[in-house]
Amino acid sequence: MNKKIVLDTNVFSNKEFCNWLKDSDYTAYISAIAYTELLYHYLKRKGETGEEFIDAFLDALKVQVIPLDRECAKIASKSAIGRWDFKSNARDYMIGCLAVKQKCPIITSNINDFEWMEEDFLFTPEKFLELR
Repeated sequence: MNKKIVLDTNVFSNKEFCNWLKDSDYTAYISAIAYTELLYHYLKRKGETGEEFIDAFLDALKVQVIPLDRECAKIASKSAIGRWDFKSNARDYMIGCLAVKQKCPIITSNINDFEWMEEDFLFTPEKFLELR
């Protein structure tokens, strides 16, 4: 069984999911793009000390930050052709391409942002926990 998941930025506001993730045997990834979003939102609210907190938080949840590489850039670009405006949705394509590359589900609270992906690989945190 594939025990890998990719996380969208918004799942970290779901306390139940985070508690589950901390004790799970899944390998969890976020893209560097999602990491940037998470860090930006925290720094905006808390100031410069946010960086250390976010890193410790992700470490506690055993979440790995994966850089955007050439293969992911190709997946994101090809996925955007004929769909939404890439300029407005580029971050979602760049976050989702990691799940496509890893051949694993993406967990997000905004399913509509990833409707370009296969439906069988899209889960809200609640739905994913329900199926576990």
